[in-house]
Amino acid sequence: MRFLRELRAAWLIAIVIGGLVVCEGVTVSAARASTGKTAVQSRVQGVSGPVEARFAPPPLGWDSWNAFMNSINASVIEENARALVSSGLAAAGYRYVNIDEGWWTGKRDARGNIVVNEKQWPGGMAAMARRIHALGLKAGIYTDVGKNGCGYYYPQTGPPEPGSGSEGHYDQDMLQFARWGFDYVKVDWCGGDKEGLDAQVAYTQIAVAIARAEAITGRHMIFSICNWGRQDPWVWGPATGDLWRVSGDISYVPSTATFAGVLTNADTNAPLAEFQHNGRYNDPDMMEVGASGLSAVEDRAHLSLWAVMGAPMILGNDLRTMSPELARLIGNRQMLAVDQDPLGLQGYVVSEDDAGRQVWAKTLYGSGRRAVVLLNRGVQPASVTVRWSDLGLAAVRTIHDVWANRDMRVAGSSSYTALVRPHGAVMLIVNGTDRRAIVLRRPRRQDGSLTFEPIPSVIDGFTVAYLRFSNATRRPQTLMLADNSDPASMITLPATGGQVRAAAMTLQLHTGPNSVTISNVSTPRLRVHSLALMPRPALPPRFLAADPSSQLSGGAQTQSCPSCPSDADVGDIGSGQTGTDGVLTMHVDALHSGRQLLSIWYVNGDVARTFALAVNNQRPQQLVAASTFSWSTVGSVRVLVRLHAGDNTLTFSNHGGHWAPDVAAVVMLPPSDDVPTGPKAGPGEG
Repeated sequence: MRFLRELRAAWLIAIVIGGLVVCEGVTVSAARASTGKTAVQSRVQGVSGPVEARFAPPPLGWDSWNAFMNSINASVIEENARALVSSGLAAAGYRYVNIDEGWWTGKRDARGNIVVNEKQWPGGMAAMARRIHALGLKAGIYTDVGKNGCGYYYPQTGPPEPGSGSEGHYDQDMLQFARWGFDYVKVDWCGGDKEGLDAQVAYTQIAVAIARAEAITGRHMIFSICNWGRQDPWVWGPATGDLWRVSGDISYVPSTATFAGVLTNADTNAPLAEFQHNGRYNDPDMMEVGASGLSAVEDRAHLSLWAVMGAPMILGNDLRTMSPELARLIGNRQMLAVDQDPLGLQGYVVSEDDAGRQVWAKTLYGSGRRAVVLLNRGVQPASVTVRWSDLGLAAVRTIHDVWANRDMRVAGSSSYTALVRPHGAVMLIVNGTDRRAIVLRRPRRQDGSLTFEPIPSVIDGFTVAYLRFSNATRRPQTLMLADNSDPASMITLPATGGQVRAAAMTLQLHTGPNSVTISNVSTPRLRVHSLALMPRPALPPRFLAADPSSQLSGGAQTQSCPSCPSDADVGDIGSGQTGTDGVLTMHVDALHSGRQLLSIWYVNGDVARTFALAVNNQRPQQLVAASTFSWSTVGSVRVLVRLHAGDNTLTFSNHGGHWAPDVAAVVMLPPSDDVPTGPKAGPGEG
């Protein structure tokens, strides 16, 4: 606890990253405190020095909103808390019971203190928190940034509730929550959105209020920022809260959800991996597992994605009616170990050779360990392949199928393929050997900043990096880290007593020279020694049909396609009626001459359609695009072509009065995939 107290003190007096933020005379540092810390050490191949993670894992628990919205009372909360224990989920790590909207109707006493309905909450909220604590659980509470909360603007199951926000009472409300005994505060954005508030300023003011309440009461409260991704909370959130919402809700209807909504939120979160580290988490929304709109296969995929992203896992189903099978699925210890991994990194997409067949991966604590999710977003069973090179591994010895709970030896192979159900996922723990790291030393120093450059272009996309440092100060130090021209992220380095340690993080690099700049290195007692990058191949080149360089003729036209890369495709290729045939000509660049396997991404909600593909004006090949059963679902077909180095043209047409499918993109697959093959190992089912 000494570490926590020191970090709290530093949080109130240290220099703010990105500029000083002063609220009512208190200067706020850029780092929130961490709890539930886990100190671990490991050796990373090619990196001299241990890796240390010392921070809270993403919170696990339950929230009342998805199943009950604002129709809640003490009985509903306590019954679900008891179910969390009796189901075994509390023992698996789900500790937080969060009371969401509907607990407060906006009433205050003459001193401005919150007053609740005693019939709804016998004994008040302090008694409610005590009953939750008596079960060995943590208690969470909810409010809004603005004067009026979401219950006023979106009343749902009750009348509008004016005055149910905390604006003007931040200090008073946070202190009251702490005195009541709450351990977690979720702060929504309905009032802030309607009032046009500055999110960073408002949430920083609340962070100050929470810190003051903690200093007075000694009770730590997790701070959950819930402003739906507005005003880029991932940029300033690490300086303010423990987690921040990156998107809207998966579903706005109680107890129902769609798999499309789950994927939309995962896709929104995927590009933000570099902002999650050191116990600060991107939050893609509460879980919809167990909602009536999702199948058991989709529930498993949902859990797999949230775990590989290292996301907070806050359940939203009615725990009282949960089946034992669902409880076992949610409480799977191997899946939860991936989510709670001590490095705290966010997984990301490492390959998508064919539309909707994705490989997500997350670097785990320990040398050569990865969590992998093979995801089939489509509506037909599909084989999904993970290559060891995509994981940054030189070799792999064994893999473990989490959901099937079985081990497989794969020594000597270069990849693994599993057959995955529609909307399903296979989750693997891969054990192998890391590729040798690229270690950069002697950064350029200028005005309190350190810049590592040039970083070689062998990496394209996300990569894991280890920053070796020593911190001889008594308190954690928060730095600003920027890769290239992207918005900077914040990383807090714990005190090490002057010993050299390494902190794990995710960087986003690109083809060509790269640079990484670390700023706010304001004390000589904090030394940055080196930056080690764990390289992996670039994602296969992807060319968009709706790119400005494409030529469209006849009736062909660019149109909206939310499920396509860049949210657009090209339709009306060919002709289903009389008139001029629509033709699409794309330009693709090849590094070398010779055979190249292409994956053509298309949309076809009709029966199977044919189309012609001509490469560099040569004789066209006739291809068949199977139905994707929806004009919002992307499919793919592979074709082997011969290209020359440099610019090539791909012309799509369909003559004779027939429509071709809409074309979304073309992906050049790696050379090892020149000839499509069946499963290399497996199969497995998701």
